[in-house]
Amino acid sequence: FFTALQSVPAWLSEKAVVMPSVQSLLNEKICQRFPTAVLMMDFYVVCLIIVTYSFHVMESIKNRFDQDNTNDGLSFRVLSPLYVGCTYFLLREIIQMISLISLKSFHIYIHDPSNWFNVVFIGVVLYWTIVMQSGVGEAIYFRTGTAISMIVLYLRFLNFL
Repeated sequence: FFTALQSVPAWLSEKAVVMPSVQSLLNEKICQRFPTAVLMMDFYVVCLIIVTYSFHVMESIKNRFDQDNTNDGLSFRVLSPLYVGCTYFLLREIIQMISLISLKSFHIYIHDPSNWFNVVFIGVVLYWTIVMQSGVGEAIYFRTGTAISMIVLYLRFLNFL
């Protein structure tokens, strides 16, 4: 039912979701434990990524601009929350793709901008985490790139809300 609701045109979907019968089905679905747990887990992981990313970017910038420091990279252990968070969201996207492929509705995934934004979010966090771990790149470009990437992280948080 929900897949069919997603596949209808936008104008019809907007009218359908305000119908009392659809509202009651949506309320029943969101009141179930598993979907609520997944939503809460998404929120916790996004917060974990933002906080961890912010602290480690600042640490990495200090290391890169410190003339006495010979190693600009951070350890895998320190960055592991970022890798775990990226893995969590990557698995969520893969599961969503597989479920839509099995329903022969993959076009829904392709045409949904929020899915593309989720993939960009995963890619940005993973890329800059690898750069932080390896310590490669110019300090100025790293600082600018990670500052711009914070926009993506906060937009993902706002997208969640």
